[in-house]
Amino acid sequence: METAGLILICFWSYFLISYTCFRLNVTKISEALNRENGLKILNVRHVLGIIIFGFAGYILFNESPIILWKNLMEDPALSVAVAFFATISMDLSVSDATSNYASIPPVPFSIMNGLGYISIRILFLFAYEVFFRGALFLFSLQYVNLIYSILINLFFYALIHGFDSRKEFIGSIPFGIVLCLFTYFSGSIWPAFIIHASLSLGYETIIISKSLTKIQES
Repeated sequence: METAGLILICFWSYFLISYTCFRLNVTKISEALNRENGLKILNVRHVLGIIIFGFAGYILFNESPIILWKNLMEDPALSVAVAFFATISMDLSVSDATSNYASIPPVPFSIMNGLGYISIRILFLFAYEVFFRGALFLFSLQYVNLIYSILINLFFYALIHGFDSRKEFIGSIPFGIVLCLFTYFSGSIWPAFIIHASLSLGYETIIISKSLTKIQES
């Protein structure tokens, strides 16, 4: 069970990093912009996540078709479903960002800071999905059925969201089910990545762009 050991080591390593950021009160972009060096802390968290999750993905899937784009593009119905869920996810995240904007004060910030964060965040989300819906979910499917694999995935996925708000923690459960099902029926992590990126980047892009607008107007 060397694979299980690798998965657990990677998970708990990132869990400790998330806990550290939680103690520093920097778990997402809106919090990072509220404190000095918050964005740097968040970037470090994501870079470490890329290294940890990317290492696990490389070891387990360096010769696997799990990340091939054709698994998504060859099924028009699946592509439509991914586009639908991605659009809904982005709409929800933009609405959430708009409601939280009033609490974001002007801070020293630049376009380069924003672009740097978004670039790191995209790479992180990809590595994140390779780990959760790739390594963890697909490894579980080798030993238990779909329902138990989803339950195992949800346990760890919800656990990693334990440092977020109650709303995000609860929301991670149905969202995690959707991502697991897309991974299962497509045989690829691309649908999960696209939907997750739409949810996260919709929120974060609005927060960053409006923060820049605030600074320019102040």
